[in-house]
Amino acid sequence: MDFGTSYYPELIPQEEWTQDLDKMRFHGLTVVRIAEFAWSRFEPRENEFDFDWLDHFLELLNERRIQAIMCTPTAAPPAWFIRQFPEACCVLRDQERPAAYGTRRIACVNSSIFRHFSTAIARRLGQRYGQHPAVVAWQIDNELIGPENHRQFLCHCPDCQWRFRDWLKQRYLNIKDINDAWGLGFWSLDFSDFGEVITPRRQRNTLGHELAAYRFYSDSNVEFIRLQHHALRQHIADNQVISHNSTGIFDRGIDHRAYARAQDETGWDAYLGAASAGHPMKEPFTALGHDMFRSALHKPFWVFETNPNDEQDAASLAEMHARGAKKIIFWHWRSHRAGMEQGGNILCDTAGRPNQGIMRLIADVQERLPPDEWPSQLKPCEAAIVFNPDNVRAEHLKQLRPLPSLDGLIKAYQPFWQHGVPLDMVDLENNLSGYRLLIMPAMALLSLEDAERIREYVRQGGVLLVAAPTAHKDQHGVFFRLPAEPLLDVLGISELSKDKSSDISVIVEQNHQELAAEQMLELAQPSTACILAKIKDGRFAGQAAALHHSLGKGQVFYTNVRSLQVNEWLGEQAALAAGLQWLDNPHADVSLLPDLQNPDKVWCFNHSNHPRCVLGKEIPPREFIVHSES
Repeated sequence: MDFGTSYYPELIPQEEWTQDLDKMRFHGLTVVRIAEFAWSRFEPRENEFDFDWLDHFLELLNERRIQAIMCTPTAAPPAWFIRQFPEACCVLRDQERPAAYGTRRIACVNSSIFRHFSTAIARRLGQRYGQHPAVVAWQIDNELIGPENHRQFLCHCPDCQWRFRDWLKQRYLNIKDINDAWGLGFWSLDFSDFGEVITPRRQRNTLGHELAAYRFYSDSNVEFIRLQHHALRQHIADNQVISHNSTGIFDRGIDHRAYARAQDETGWDAYLGAASAGHPMKEPFTALGHDMFRSALHKPFWVFETNPNDEQDAASLAEMHARGAKKIIFWHWRSHRAGMEQGGNILCDTAGRPNQGIMRLIADVQERLPPDEWPSQLKPCEAAIVFNPDNVRAEHLKQLRPLPSLDGLIKAYQPFWQHGVPLDMVDLENNLSGYRLLIMPAMALLSLEDAERIREYVRQGGVLLVAAPTAHKDQHGVFFRLPAEPLLDVLGISELSKDKSSDISVIVEQNHQELAAEQMLELAQPSTACILAKIKDGRFAGQAAALHHSLGKGQVFYTNVRSLQVNEWLGEQAALAAGLQWLDNPHADVSLLPDLQNPDKVWCFNHSNHPRCVLGKEIPPREFIVHSES
């Protein structure tokens, strides 16, 4: 397992580089990530270049057998670019003028000018360092999620307007299809021509319009990645990998799996809690992030940034590796003395003195992790969880916090994380036939095409676990005549209605076990489905809380309540029906994971501050063990 760090040689006196690199090597760090914000040092004035300092730094790396991840610096265009081309900057939702100099991710990925200069600097870097023996990988840009510190990440510049219209023309046959799909007949909102469609701004817009804009901007970032990938790949060695450090994993409406398809390998900035967007279940969310990036290409992934502070522990680092991380990079080596992002919990202080606690942790984990390397391709898991960013996009517009779809997602995932059932993450356009179990939580938006894919999956023998809310609207945000209308036959119910009740109890029919539930989200009337559990109390007492249904060769388990306890109980039923192993683990803060290459070994991660006993072994606080069945 390779550990590394980010380093900013452009900020540190050259006479101190050697001592920093020697300390890195001494502490077992063998990878350095560089140049992500160094555009102004490469090109201080337009078309005037200075690479001598980076040439020297790379030679120092090569002498010490330290590998380099070279970044394209396009997240931080220099002042001369902003001054000369203000029209290339983002126009935010609540502003009329382009954003001004002073932050990163200020330029719009749809700007033709910015695309020209971005591909040019990427090409020049590829030409200069594409065959350098120290360079093993390239990172395109940095955390592509739209303008810095702006949650409504869309841009509204002129380039976005015409590219948005062009994007719509590729997906809708004519303007009438847009009017019908988005429900624009009310309030006389119909368009008569594509030229009238703009990106949604401060005014209230239909959900279909907003969803289309979110999809468009996510696709725009993918196109931006592809442009730089092409510019690099023409010049760099075949064994140099091109990737990107994703962030805003679940809560921004970005489709990171589409990002992955534009790269050689994928990766993300796995700060503890970053994927959870403020949700308290940060460890399961982090694990789900690892699963997303591993299964996006079924390849090992990179952790381009993670915490080097007191929150970091052996359990988290080991779980990164066990779920598919090939290299783990800490952000960053040395605290900045000036400029942006000063201070913080870094590997070293401003004088370059290492934090001995985190260094001991890295050395200890590195020594205990198995030496074997990941293969270039990984087998898919036997079970998968469905995630569709459209549900997040719809909730963004209502400014809901926490996002209900993410709460449902993680509460469906957590029992499988706890009980050692490895999961891939999929969208419904994936080939689902290889999965024995498919988990579909909180899918309030569902297209008719995806509903048919689900139906066919079950008919062909798949086991489906569904957690409410379920298929209330189509992909344009248009309500079905009845909630879950395209899936009623799959669920085995005659009618589903939206209704809510909080703090209820659920009684399992088979053994009268009582389970706590936070909410009932839907009221289901079974037709051909069997009732597995009922609501115990309140005005919905006696109504179904969990159902089982057979369709074709497959089976469906469904719950209309939001509850970790119900999800754990019903998840076990679904896993056993699919022939999957469900490991005994009474601790919700301990995760189990059969080794992805050798299922006879089970990783056990204790994320609590107390010792835990699992599978007959005691795990110290915030530690891990590898349990062997042999």
